[in-house]
Amino acid sequence: MIIAMSPLGEVFRTRLRMFPSLVNCSTIDWFTNWPAEALTNVAKGSVSDPDADMRLEGDEDACVEMFKIMHQSVEEKVEEFKQSMRRITYVTPTSYLELLSSYKKLLKAQRTKVEKGINRLGRGLEVLKTAAVEVDKLQRQLEESAPVLAETQIQVEKTKKVIAEETTKAEAIKSVVVVEEEEASKQAAEVKEIKDKADNELN
Repeated sequence: MIIAMSPLGEVFRTRLRMFPSLVNCSTIDWFTNWPAEALTNVAKGSVSDPDADMRLEGDEDACVEMFKIMHQSVEEKVEEFKQSMRRITYVTPTSYLELLSSYKKLLKAQRTKVEKGINRLGRGLEVLKTAAVEVDKLQRQLEESAPVLAETQIQVEKTKKVIAEETTKAEAIKSVVVVEEEEASKQAAEVKEIKDKADNELN
C-alpha cells in the first residue's frame, strides 16, 4: 500500500498514535520536504512527551528551533550535493525522527553521567570535610600538648647526658676489669702449672 501525502500535521500525528499500523504496514512516499511548521510541531510533540522526561524547562523552544535548523541545513546540503555531484540523496522524515530520538538518548546518557559525577563529587567533599575536622582536632591537641612535649624534650636531653656520663665511666671500669681479668687469667695459669707440677711430684 503506497500513500502519497502532504507533510505531517497535528491531525496526522494523532492518527499515527492511534493507528501505529499506518506506519508499520505502509510504505509512504514523501514528495516534498517538511515545512518549518511541521518540523516545529513534530519537535514540540517529541520534546513535550511526558514519557521522555527531558526536563528542558525554559530551553524547550530553543531545542525545537535547533532541531528545525539542523534538519533544514541538511536538506540544503543535499540540494547542493545534487547540483554539484549530480547525485540524489534523500532526507526522509525518519531522519528527523531519528535525530529527535538520538537527542533524547544522548541527553539521558549525559544527564546520568553528570549526576554520577555530582554524587561522586559530593561524597568526596564530605570526606574532605570530615578530614578537615579531624585535622583541626589534631592540631588543637598538638597545640595543647606542646608544653608537655617541650618538658619531655628537656628531660630526654638530661637523660641523654646522664647516660653519656655513665657510659664513659662504664668504659673506664671495663678497661680496668679487662686488665684485671687478663692478670687473673695469667695467675690462674701459673697456679695450674704449679698444681700440675706438685701432683706429678706427689705421684
